[in-house]
Amino acid sequence: MNLLFIYNQVSELSQIEQGLSLQGHKIYVVRNLNDALNTLSRVKIDLILCELVSENIDGIQILRRFKTNQSLSSIPFVLISSVLTDDEDDKFFKKIGALGIIEKPITGKRVLEVIDNLINNPHLGFDSSRKAISDEEFF
Repeated sequence: MNLLFIYNQVSELSQIEQGLSLQGHKIYVVRNLNDALNTLSRVKIDLILCELVSENIDGIQILRRFKTNQSLSSIPFVLISSVLTDDEDDKFFKKIGALGIIEKPITGKRVLEVIDNLINNPHLGFDSSRKAISDEEFF
């Protein structure tokens, strides 16, 4: 599975990246929306994991942008947060299109649980036939 992390502190993901790679997953890490769109134009991404709030990242804005774009809306999207969330937050995030939220510090094990959940529940959005997004589909 191809995973796209939109994450400011790239160094925090190195150990997770190694572990997931050993499990056969390909990891792409970007620090902002423009780099995410660039990656999506080149690679078929199966799951997006995005920080909720960070220096270069507004996860809600990115999620809304993806979910209102027909070409991007079918890609499963999970938020990552260092702040504890409550049931109301979870409902809001799901209402705007997130599958859920992972609390920091994230672990490879937790990401694998999300992947397994996607694979075992195809109605959540995993589509193995999805292709990379063309430039024309962004606009």
